[in-house]
Amino acid sequence: GVLNDQALFLRAVAMLAHLDPMLDVNAADKYKYYCTLGMGHPSPSIRAAAVSMLSVLLQFSSPEEVLSQLESLRELAQEDPWWEVQAAVLEVGGALLGHQNEGVVSAAMDLSTSIFTPPSSSAGGAPHPNIRASGVMSLARSVAAYPSLSSPVLSALLELPSDQSRILLGISAPAGGRAGGGGPPSTGRRRGRGALHPPTRTSGSS
Repeated sequence: GVLNDQALFLRAVAMLAHLDPMLDVNAADKYKYYCTLGMGHPSPSIRAAAVSMLSVLLQFSSPEEVLSQLESLRELAQEDPWWEVQAAVLEVGGALLGHQNEGVVSAAMDLSTSIFTPPSSSAGGAPHPNIRASGVMSLARSVAAYPSLSSPVLSALLELPSDQSRILLGISAPAGGRAGGGGPPSTGRRRGRGALHPPTRTSGSS
């Protein structure tokens, strides 16, 4: 049907936005149209894919436009219960921590931490484990520049299921057993897409 065709098209556009080697200001404006369309789609996975486009598209926006978009993303994250959407908003917030404008960086930090470490009294309670994992991947690279992130990132990492944290860290499961009792046993030094860093080499290792 038309809706399914539109969903497939929007998903393809979202992927292309991340891969397009010719992405510039003019192309970004075209992508933003489909981004806006996708953010209103009934499918949560399409909404999440559309939001993730902003992590690259906002590089071509003025600070004022970025700040306006961040406020919209804050509202979206509060209203949309689907974890993929909130994880995508975290991806955008993490990407903007490297922005040159201090106001944008401050707003991105506030947005990210409001999702990553919501108040204990919030109706939603603790974030979904996948939101925590996404937050670790999105924010860990900025810990050196913003030490205030170190505590929430480390706390989130420690609260993840052991299998998930091992994948993020690129650590294999113990030989002959399952890590944390979930998922298949690891078959080697498996490094996930979001690995924070490679295993540390010691002076005696080859």
